[in-house]
Amino acid sequence: CMPLTALASSTSLSISLYSSTILVGGNASSSAVLSGATANAGGSVAYAAYTNSVCTLGMRDAGTKTVTNGIMPHSNSLTFDTVGSHYWKAMYSGDVNNASSTSACSLLTVNATSTPSNGTGSISGTVYNDLNRSGSLTVGEP
Repeated sequence: CMPLTALASSTSLSISLYSSTILVGGNASSSAVLSGATANAGGSVAYAAYTNSVCTLGMRDAGTKTVTNGIMPHSNSLTFDTVGSHYWKAMYSGDVNNASSTSACSLLTVNATSTPSNGTGSISGTVYNDLNRSGSLTVGEP
């Protein structure tokens, strides 16, 4: 007689940022979706942000949440004070019936504070244009 061993269901995890581009000083958060799990999947999901594209450096904790019936609560919100590329990842712990899984790293772009994109503005009611981006504002610049 051979013992019967049950295997945990294979799972996959995807992550989605609520916004993939923010301005410096802004907040970002994410959610994850678990696939291939049983309907009553439990365990936990941990979220983190990183400074490199393979999600190994500069880790910032974005929260660990309890998974109930396969539902994954969203991450905590993090503030980003550095312009550039940042990356998010989610990690599912698994449970007795479901294997653990890790999402791919998802890109978050943090841009500098925006300026008017058309090069126009007004001072004391006079409209100025810097359409040629010369740095000098002249009234009605062509």
